[in-house]
Amino acid sequence: MKEIRFLPALCGLVTSACSTSFHHTHRSGAAPAQLWARWTEVEQWPQWDTELEYSHLDGAFEAGTKGRLKAEGSPESRFVLTEVRPERGYIYEVKLPLAALQVRRRMLQVEPSGPVSFEHAVRFKGFMGWFFSALLKKKYERALPGVMERLAAQAELEPSPEGSGPVTTSTQAD
Repeated sequence: MKEIRFLPALCGLVTSACSTSFHHTHRSGAAPAQLWARWTEVEQWPQWDTELEYSHLDGAFEAGTKGRLKAEGSPESRFVLTEVRPERGYIYEVKLPLAALQVRRRMLQVEPSGPVSFEHAVRFKGFMGWFFSALLKKKYERALPGVMERLAAQAELEPSPEGSGPVTTSTQAD
C-alpha cells in the first residue's frame, strides 16, 4: 500500500525534473502589428518556419482553437492554442506520448510603431519530456535563429505604421 502512495509522488517529481526548455530572442525593425500579422497567419507559418511542411488552424486565432501541423520528417500533429494575448503573444501545445511540446511566442519590447524584440520559447514537459527533449532539442535550437530571422524579414515587409531598426539576436538554454 505504501508503494502505491509513493508512485504518484515519484511521478510528480520526475515530471517536474524532466521538463526541458530553451528560447531565442530577436530584435526586428518590424512594428508589433506587422509581427502579429505574420504570427496569426497559421497557414503561412512554413514560409518562415522551414522546419514545417504545413500548418492549419481550424477556426479563429483564439485560446482553445485547434489546428494541425507537420514538421519535416515527423507525422502530422494536432495542436491547441492555449493562450492568446492579441499583439503581445501566444502559446500553443502539441501532445506527445506521455509529454507535450509547448511553444511560446511573445513580444518583449513593444513600441506601437516598432521596432520590436520578440522571443520564441520551446518547452518539453511531462513524464517523457526528457526523452523528446533529448530527441529534438538540438535540432530545434539550431533551426530557431534562422526561423526568427525569416519571420522578422517577412514581418518587415507587411504594411506598417512605421519603423525599422537594427537586428540583433541571442540564444539561451533555460
